[in-house]
Amino acid sequence: MDDGFPDFSSNLDDFMRYAPPATVYGLDLLGVKSKHSFRDRTFIFVKANVLALAIAFPLKGLTKVRRPDDSNSASFPSIHTTQAFVGATFMHKELGYKSVWYSIGGYTVATATGVYRILNNKHWLSDVLVGAAVGIFSTNLVYLTHHYKGRKEKKFSSVFAPSIYKGSYGMSCTIFIH
Repeated sequence: MDDGFPDFSSNLDDFMRYAPPATVYGLDLLGVKSKHSFRDRTFIFVKANVLALAIAFPLKGLTKVRRPDDSNSASFPSIHTTQAFVGATFMHKELGYKSVWYSIGGYTVATATGVYRILNNKHWLSDVLVGAAVGIFSTNLVYLTHHYKGRKEKKFSSVFAPSIYKGSYGMSCTIFIH
């Protein structure tokens, strides 16, 4: 129970979790290009969310931890925080190489989302910490395993080999597409 802020109530946490991914797409429209193509980053973002929620929702059902406000037993882990850290890690991966401030901004908003969940008396600290871990883990795993099928650029290499056989001349060519 939150004895320090008994009158605190805000629904800002319902919206903050979407700020980092919205920023990635918004900045792209303004000319700040992300690391990956629109198609690849969208597939990555969707897959990261699906994986994170596939981990978090069963945990809620298995653990049945009561919320601090005693409203139900779906406290652990925090889905809001999970989604916020999926978005923050997505922002870090797409824009963090341009400036550390993109990463700092994304993770600050994600952390604030978790803090708001605690201040709103909806989650315990452990719910928020595990939600953050699930979000970060899921997004990193998806980036690690994504095959970037939407890439247009392909690398080619070739080998040419002349041949002579019984007075006939020829050439063979092998093309490798990477």
